[in-house]
Amino acid sequence: MKKITKILSVIMAAVMLMTALCVPASAASNLKNAKMIDSEKKISYTPELGEEKLYKVKLSKAGNLKLNITSASFGTFVTVYDSDMAEKIKPEKIEKIAGSIYGSPEVNIYISSGAAASKCNLDYKLKKGTYIIAVRTGQNGSVKGKTSITFNYPQEKAESSDSAKITSFAITLKKGDSIQLDAILSGEGTVKWSTSKKAVATVTGKGKVTAKAKGTAVITAKTGDSSMKITVKVAE
Repeated sequence: MKKITKILSVIMAAVMLMTALCVPASAASNLKNAKMIDSEKKISYTPELGEEKLYKVKLSKAGNLKLNITSASFGTFVTVYDSDMAEKIKPEKIEKIAGSIYGSPEVNIYISSGAAASKCNLDYKLKKGTYIIAVRTGQNGSVKGKTSITFNYPQEKAESSDSAKITSFAITLKKGDSIQLDAILSGEGTVKWSTSKKAVATVTGKGKVTAKAKGTAVITAKTGDSSMKITVKVAE
């Protein structure tokens, strides 16, 4: 019985592979819909039979694109292309964890008989540039659950605005103008005011700043171990 089950599983996989190869490729026409995915990002979704999703990655330097895939569909087809989908990229390494895997450069992932999901790691050695990953669910078979993919590749990430820090405050005055600065204390204390350049801007003991000449001066308010700096830019 086990032998028969195994034979049926292989036959079914072969049938689905032939079906997949006979389906006209529509991915290239949908290239503009490819979603950019950051490195270390995991996407997870419940696919529909015959559904195809396109993802885009941009390698900041030559290196490896690693895809960690878990699929609960009987037949998930993964293909990595160049930026305009004119060439399929062959994986350098395919690591099967669970399920069955066929083909290359298109990698066909199937659930083995009795398994809950198939799992594998795909490793592509790529040059610097943009690549497209097409993930398609077979038109036949069944969907038992979600497909999950984690992307890892060399990427230069722009510093997020959320990570920026305010280093100081700045005000702009014209020569001869004055402004009154006030310090709010959380407790009792005396505020001492000072300027880095008296020739540019002066400050009184009560925080009144007067612009003297074109340039930049830093006004400091200090009490105990706490201090706050304000940059004063003086224009003509």
